Amino acid sequence: MEPLRAVPPGHLAGVDCVISDVDGTITDDDSLPAEAFAALHRLRRAGVTVILATAASAGWCDHMARLWPVAAVVGENGGLSIAYDRAARRTRCRFFEPAGERDGTRLGALAEAVCRAVPGTEIADDQPYRRASVAFRRPGDAAALAPLR
Repeated sequence: MEPLRAVPPGHLAGVDCVISDVDGTITDDDSLPAEAFAALHRLRRAGVTVILATAASAGWCDHMARLWPVAAVVGENGGLSIAYDRAARRTRCRFFEPAGERDGTRLGALAEAVCRAVPGTEIADDQPYRRASVAFRRPGDAAALAPLR
C-alpha cells in the first residue's frame, strides 16, 4: 500500500466519500491526534462524506458521531450504525439485526460459553455501552487461547 501523498495530484478529485477504520488507522495509541481531527474537518468542509467503521461499542460510536466531523459511525463490527443530525440535534441508531433478535439472550449465552471455554477470559469493561455485540478482554496467558484455534 502506498501513502496518500504518493497519489498524483488531481487523481482523487472525484472522491466524495471516505470510509475508514478507527483504531490504529486514524488513532495513535488509543488517541485521536489533532492532525487526524483537523483532516476530518477539512474533508467535511470539502464536501466529502466520512464514515467510520470500528469494533468500538455503541457508547464510543455515539461519542464519535456527535463530536467528530463524520456522517456516521458503523460500530460493534457492523452490528449497528449511528449518525448524528446536527440540524435537528438528534442521534439515529440503526441495527443490523431486527429488534426481536436483539434481546441479549443469545449474546449473554455466547459470552458465558466463551468465558467457560477460555480460562481467564473476562467480559470487556465497555460492555455496558454495547448494544449489538459482546467483547472480551484477552487473557494474559497465550496458552488460554488454544481452545479457540
